[in-house]
Amino acid sequence: MRARQREAAEQAEVAKMATTVFAAVMLEQVTDPRRPHGLLGDEQLQARIAAAATQTTALAKVVEVERRRERQQAEQVTAVRAQVHTELAGERDQLTAALPALDSAAHRHDAAQDRLEAAQRKVTGLEATLHERYGGRIRSWLPSPERSRLTEQLQQAKEKLTGAARRAETAGRAEQAALHQALEVFPAATTPAELHQRLRVLDNPRTFAAALGKESAARLETALPGEQRTTPFVAALAEVVELQTIKQAGHGDFVVLHEWAQILDRHFPPARP
Repeated sequence: MRARQREAAEQAEVAKMATTVFAAVMLEQVTDPRRPHGLLGDEQLQARIAAAATQTTALAKVVEVERRRERQQAEQVTAVRAQVHTELAGERDQLTAALPALDSAAHRHDAAQDRLEAAQRKVTGLEATLHERYGGRIRSWLPSPERSRLTEQLQQAKEKLTGAARRAETAGRAEQAALHQALEVFPAATTPAELHQRLRVLDNPRTFAAALGKESAARLETALPGEQRTTPFVAALAEVVELQTIKQAGHGDFVVLHEWAQILDRHFPPARP
């Protein structure tokens, strides 16, 4: 019981001290050391109130300009994100259409290259067989049905090799054209593997959102250097103006020093050691 009484007494004492401090601060706002009794006259008090009201109006205009700037920046951020989203979605759709054509062209080129290598191996094998069997000075003049057959096969193989080389070259050009078209969609890539990786990023909602945020931030960094967020000073100023407006509408009071300190502490927290 005594502990509760002591705690209640301490709380009452703290409240009394707070009231005394507040009264002293308020008295400071209406005192003039040059007057005999220390208090401001009615005209002086009204003049100080009018000056505070004028200052409050000026600060309110500053805050309104800042808030208008914030709204413009918010609209710009929304517009940039919408534009980036549209571009990334378009890029995804274009890659979805371009990569199957690139894969098909690459497959045809690989197949043509395989046929070219097979034709080259056949020509090389026939030439080696003819050289082994009829490569000597004497044997080269000996008539042989087998030699004629091998020679004819070699000629046919060379013709097929020429056709295979032509088709492989055509397929290679088609693959390069398809690759060039796909790279125009995403110029940062240099290989088909990188293009496929990019499509996987844009196809996944989570990685798409990450790419959207990264690209939007990069563009906003260029468009709004160092001004993406409201400065702490402007936020503190807005709170002071709001508090001063409330006080003026009530009893014509002013924002006193310790209230300023509290507002600044909220917006500029002391650095911790």
